Amino acid sequence: MVTLTTPPSSSQQIEGLISSVYGNKRKLQLKFIGTVVTILTTLLFLSSGSGSDGGVIGRALKTSWTGRHVFVDLGANCGNSYKRLKQDSSNNILAPTEKWEAFLWEANPQMTTFFLDDLAKADPVVTIVSAAASTKDETLEFFLSRGQGIDLKDKTEFGEHGVCDPSSKKNPSGSSSIFETAHKVGKESVEVPAQDFAVWLRNLKLNDNDRLVLKIDIEGAEVDLLERMLSADFTDICRADKLFIEWHTHIFPLLSAVRSRHRRFRKDFSRRFAAKCGARPDLTKWH
Repeated sequence: MVTLTTPPSSSQQIEGLISSVYGNKRKLQLKFIGTVVTILTTLLFLSSGSGSDGGVIGRALKTSWTGRHVFVDLGANCGNSYKRLKQDSSNNILAPTEKWEAFLWEANPQMTTFFLDDLAKADPVVTIVSAAASTKDETLEFFLSRGQGIDLKDKTEFGEHGVCDPSSKKNPSGSSSIFETAHKVGKESVEVPAQDFAVWLRNLKLNDNDRLVLKIDIEGAEVDLLERMLSADFTDICRADKLFIEWHTHIFPLLSAVRSRHRRFRKDFSRRFAAKCGARPDLTKWH
């Protein structure tokens, strides 16, 4: 049996075309409205000062600060990073037009004795914290860079002949670390005090009018430290207007679990920061 199909009439074809065009137009209108609502909701969320933990301003929209200006340097070495940022007028960090407070943390006691004490005497905005930044208050074994002894008598005995050059990636302290397996540390070590950095930062009592710039270069200890700062107990990392971080995945043995953990954390850090703080970090790799 043969079934004959009658082709649609001209009027039916026109009606179908109109219906199709109208339907597509309607879909585009709804899609556009949804996009606008999403953008407005995001902007409102950020400007309201609510991250997932609440109470911390969305720093992505912050362009001026009327309160304190605080720079924290974890792994200050000889003070070269502080000097480098202070000399770079393009970033407006440590600019003389604002009254800055600079906290320079350094675990290596030799750096304090031979370099940082003199820096603090010459620059009144600088406060030296002679301790390792840690996840709790404790005493740690600190392994000195290969070839660096604990009984040096003069700064010229350090690497780079004791020259503290802010324009160089090399520095007198080298790559001293709390990790004995780090590939550039030697056999000599010294016990150093360590402070719970997340608690210390919270005790600064910064608020939404204050500016915080945080630089972290602590030879492999950055992951444990940042894990604690991203935990539910703390929100102060969300106040960081600018982050400089040197990641040290490479200092650990190639196939080790700790190296894999550091690599995963680095890859996921910005997403986790945004989930906690309501905006992605202004993050620059240090070195």
